[in-house]
Amino acid sequence: MKFKGREFHFNLRTKLFMLIAGILLFNIILTLFFGSTLFGRLYTADKKAELRQNALELKEDYADSAESFWLQLLETEDKNMAVCMFRVGWGEISIEYYTRQNTQYSSVNETTVNKLRRFYTLRNYEGILNSNRVYFEETAEERTQDTTGYLTVFIHLGNDRFLMLETPEQYIQETAALTVRYVSLISAITFLIAVVLVFFASGSVTRPIREVQQAAERISMLNFEKKCEVRSQDEIGKLADSINHMSDRLQESISSLMDSNELLRDDLLRQEQSEQMRRRFIANVSHDFKTPLTLIVSYAEALRDTGDADEKTRQEYMNIIMEEGNKLSGLVKSLLELSRLESGSVELQRSVFSISEMLKDTVHKHQILLQKNQITVQTDLDDSLIVFADYEKIERVVSNLFENAMKYSGEQGRICLFAKQEEDVCVVRVFNSGSQIAEEDLENIFVSFYRGDKARARDGMQSYGIGLAIVKAIMDMHGQHYGVRNMPDGVEFWFDLQLADLDTDEEEIEE
Repeated sequence: MKFKGREFHFNLRTKLFMLIAGILLFNIILTLFFGSTLFGRLYTADKKAELRQNALELKEDYADSAESFWLQLLETEDKNMAVCMFRVGWGEISIEYYTRQNTQYSSVNETTVNKLRRFYTLRNYEGILNSNRVYFEETAEERTQDTTGYLTVFIHLGNDRFLMLETPEQYIQETAALTVRYVSLISAITFLIAVVLVFFASGSVTRPIREVQQAAERISMLNFEKKCEVRSQDEIGKLADSINHMSDRLQESISSLMDSNELLRDDLLRQEQSEQMRRRFIANVSHDFKTPLTLIVSYAEALRDTGDADEKTRQEYMNIIMEEGNKLSGLVKSLLELSRLESGSVELQRSVFSISEMLKDTVHKHQILLQKNQITVQTDLDDSLIVFADYEKIERVVSNLFENAMKYSGEQGRICLFAKQEEDVCVVRVFNSGSQIAEEDLENIFVSFYRGDKARARDGMQSYGIGLAIVKAIMDMHGQHYGVRNMPDGVEFWFDLQLADLDTDEEEIEE
């Protein structure tokens, strides 16, 4: 904008203030313009509808009962309406009742009689005599030397009796004019208040924009220390967040030039570790498959080559073949189960059950092996604990951890089972006596085929390193915590389970 050769620039706050103030002012002017021209017409139309409705209600009450008719008639007069009930017979009009509001309407005079006669002579009388409609008349009559317009309605009550309702147009015009004056006053006050509010609001809206502009200038000078404050989630807030993000990205890009060698070394180290894990997995799978397969082939060849062997020897060879075949079958099943769990193709079938009963059943199933290996089992179980989980999957977790404890408990070992509520979850612990796990092995103990110190296992106890990987996969599916820790005289595995809300969880199961 130029003024006397000088160019002026309005800031964003001024532009926003002028725009909103202009819209408010235009809205007020538009309201007053249409109000001054339409309020009178709208109020007149509304008054006509009210006259018609009151006339129809009076006709209905007249047909029902005299008491309700007169009550309705008095209520109608209280609405600034004059009421006249008259009869027409043999060319004569006789007035039976005229409004009681003599303070606003004069008593029956020649003007009223002339209006009734005009209604009769203009055949309006015949027009509504045989119908349920009303007749409107809008006139200006001489009353007390004032020219006043009236809205008049006629309706046939029954037989030769009619009803006339009327209200002065002056009252309508005065009401419309008063409405316009009050609207004008309220609009002016509202405009002044709105202008003040808009002035402060525009400052509040544009302040974040100024901060974003200042932040952009700092970034252009490679100053990334001060960030934009994100006070909202609207477009301005998102712009500030984008500026901050851009600042962070630029800073990261610059610093990455200095740290590229270190990042490259980290990437190579991670790649090497991943490759080592892959090779170790393949080697372990190959080894665990090779051992039973070698035994099966060896004893099968022995059976073939020693045709004259006695029955006892043949039976011994076949038992070894079957035992190794079962081991191989178990390994394949465990691998398939682990693959399904880790692929996410297995869905949980949650139910409500007692975790203490499951732990007791697990101990009972392994009773023979426990007695054979002289392993003592101690329990500290809360029988009131009810959990919400997949019964079969959690049973596999408990079984794997219990069998793992049996493998590493040592001669005349001890296993302790705990199930207690801690805060809002059920915590299950499986402890076994024996040697501890090396600290470097703790973080990898749940990795497939990982077996740390093989000397920890009891002689003759098979271990493929898959059981704990299955535990990890199942607990990850449940979204619960789990882990392992060394104790002074052994190792303790633990996991959490969701406590059952019997009402809510049973409804979910039914669905």
